[in-house]
Amino acid sequence: MMNEVFVDAVRDCGVPIMRCLFEADDELAALARKLNCPVLSYDSDFYIYNVRYIPLITLTVKARTKLRKESANRRSLRKNEAKKLEKLVKGNRVIRGITINNQETSHQWVTYKYLDCCLYRVEKLITRSSLSKEKIPLFAALLGNDFISRKLFQNFFAYGLGKIGGSRKTNQHQRRIRRILEWLKHESLESALEKIMNHLPKAS
Repeated sequence: MMNEVFVDAVRDCGVPIMRCLFEADDELAALARKLNCPVLSYDSDFYIYNVRYIPLITLTVKARTKLRKESANRRSLRKNEAKKLEKLVKGNRVIRGITINNQETSHQWVTYKYLDCCLYRVEKLITRSSLSKEKIPLFAALLGNDFISRKLFQNFFAYGLGKIGGSRKTNQHQRRIRRILEWLKHESLESALEKIMNHLPKAS
């Protein structure tokens, strides 16, 4: 019931909505890449998708207002563009240099509202860990997800990955993440898959 109320409320606000009957992670990621927008979700799987991701827990519900000074070299927009912008900002002050109703505005500042959040980019992980994009799904699978239990890789963790050392300040899961990242840096995707498969339980 609440789902339908939410959908009706979103549609009443004129927000486009798409729904999926089953697991929607792949569809959400594809849509986010097509629209060039981030995914807002509780699902940590999006940390390893090639999309910008906003963890829902980091989003504040209080709207904030920011004032920004207009750059001096900004070009004037055409009249029809100004009208579109005026509808979008909905009463916010319009930047200097926009012609509206054949009158030149003189404002030097732009105000806009926003919601504070944390935006995650997979490029940050790649840069810090020297991990290529094609190995990120494998990294996520080794940590366990909705489809693959981490217990499946117990033999690999025990005999194929090597000893998981580290500081006492970090827990076992954090040390495993670091060890997997270090191991993957020195493996190609093909060699990593081969070594993992060699330590998986054999089908009876």
